[in-house]
Amino acid sequence: MERVFGEQAEVQRCQIHERRNVKEYLPENCQKDYDRRMRNAYAMNNYADAKAALEKIFRQLERINPSAARSLEEGLEETLTRFMSPDPLLNSGNPHLPQRWNHYSTH
Repeated sequence: MERVFGEQAEVQRCQIHERRNVKEYLPENCQKDYDRRMRNAYAMNNYADAKAALEKIFRQLERINPSAARSLEEGLEETLTRFMSPDPLLNSGNPHLPQRWNHYSTH
């Protein structure tokens, strides 16, 4: 990505895959609850709220399953890249939108 698009390229990690990855580490009786929590965090309208919700989930996961916590932590920032997009469609929270774009903002 960087070689083709330069340093301004942003990568949006797939939120659905991230949720699946975390869920795979959890016992079956916890999977639906944590999947719902992550889905709700990703549906938030701004970066700060979404990140705070995911960090809270991370802290909870650290206590019940450190592997699930590490999985969430590994992709946390890249699953929130959509909040940095100047394109309102990409910033809409739809997890099925294109996962890559060039980001040429001045912030």
